[in-house]
Amino acid sequence: MGIRRAIFSIILSTFLFGFRASTNPSTNPLTLRGEVRLNPHTAAAYINGLTILAKINKQIVEKTATDSNGRFSLTLKDYQGERLDIFCCGIGIDTLLLYSASRLDKTTQDLAILIPIEPKRNMFGKPYCPICHKTDKVYPVVYGLGQLVELKVKNGDSTYTNIVHHKFYRGTCMDMSARYYCARDRVSF
Repeated sequence: MGIRRAIFSIILSTFLFGFRASTNPSTNPLTLRGEVRLNPHTAAAYINGLTILAKINKQIVEKTATDSNGRFSLTLKDYQGERLDIFCCGIGIDTLLLYSASRLDKTTQDLAILIPIEPKRNMFGKPYCPICHKTDKVYPVVYGLGQLVELKVKNGDSTYTNIVHHKFYRGTCMDMSARYYCARDRVSF
């Protein structure tokens, strides 16, 4: 009787503890198809051959390039519903945030993206950051020779910042298509 009980408990424990419960939600491949178009309210930029980067949790997980019409396609193999940020960079364009989403439920997303994006604005006309959805650390980008910097002293530590008088000075004479900069998330859009 003791041997049967021991064998039964071994079989039962193997059955119960042999399978691991998944700690992550189900992973599905996510396909992003999109088209980058020039924003008619801003300076022109090249859309042919832009590098499109997909970031999940601040890590680049996939990249591709646009064709001559600005179209692209990305497949994220193990997308688990995290925040997804789409960036682009290319000739005459610094790294710009194009799209940000907290959770995507469908397995295929079709995106029509303006470069640079038109940010949403609050009732006072101040643009929201597409990632943090706040306006307090969003500054307009200023291009031109002679970058302004300001010395900041906090708790005895000295640092320099190129955010001066509520403007972000890029420090290049080339207009690189970014219109705003979020100091909290450190992204241009």
